[in-house]
Amino acid sequence: MAALLLSFVFVAIPLYAPQAEAANAVIYKDFGNSMKIGFIGENGENEELKALPPARRIAIWPGESGELHMAEQFIASGQFDVSTPSRVGGIATAAQISRDLKELTRGEQAEAFDLVCRETGTELVFATHNLGTGKSEGLFSRTYTTRVDLVAFSCAEHSFVWETHMALVQRPITRAASEDQLQSAAGDAWAERVIAAKNLGVQQVSSN
Repeated sequence: MAALLLSFVFVAIPLYAPQAEAANAVIYKDFGNSMKIGFIGENGENEELKALPPARRIAIWPGESGELHMAEQFIASGQFDVSTPSRVGGIATAAQISRDLKELTRGEQAEAFDLVCRETGTELVFATHNLGTGKSEGLFSRTYTTRVDLVAFSCAEHSFVWETHMALVQRPITRAASEDQLQSAAGDAWAERVIAAKNLGVQQVSSN
């Protein structure tokens, strides 16, 4: 995230919700005054967890080090066999496909993910989409909200089947969180979100 508040600004499109709504939404993780993470719906409220299709074999499209942190958490959980961002990046490079998803159309992204499916034998491919960073000013404070979507592409269905919307909120009091703290927090939160969504999917399948 070339400082998450810098590199996460590479897509200049509107955020889903006003900054104040994102900042006031239910917080998923609180890292103190400098950083909070929430999962926010389009109405600016806390996003309801969506069930993820059960899968063991997954791949992660390369991005910043947050994706690496996410992969490490998946591996540590013992719930997934992971094709890492490094391996997937090698596949993209060999096929002369840009790793930067903003340079690909939705259809081109699907083709790229299908290639990853074939090359790795995975069931789901995860990728992040940065929606930009916004700033809101208060009387005595300044808040930065970065929105990033995490999506899952199904290799069986050849389509996007799941997504979640993260809001990473910084309200620096004395100093901003470090780049490593931002990356690690985002990656860990994504991994926890995916594992919870997978478990919910398993429960739903078992109850049917």
